[in-house]
Amino acid sequence: MSHQLHKSLIRILTADGIPVGVGFLAASNLILTCAHVIEQAIGQEENAHFDFSLLTPRETLSGRVVRHASTIELSLFYTPHSDLWHLGLQGQ
Repeated sequence: MSHQLHKSLIRILTADGIPVGVGFLAASNLILTCAHVIEQAIGQEENAHFDFSLLTPRETLSGRVVRHASTIELSLFYTPHSDLWHLGLQGQ
């Protein structure tokens, strides 16, 4: 796996911190994942929870789902943490 791709992978979590899938940074504050992963992660909530399990597994962040298209199996969520690109791609 390429070094930059490796560092852009995130783990999608439920509100209780249970991992349900993965996603990746599509931009500095946008995360792309599969629709079924978001459906499992958020339940009735608006926010999705995630971490950089390969870099900082104990630091949980969250973001708001902005696009969800179950027909094409994609979800996009936004996080106000503008330093994600730096954290993911420049991380340890």
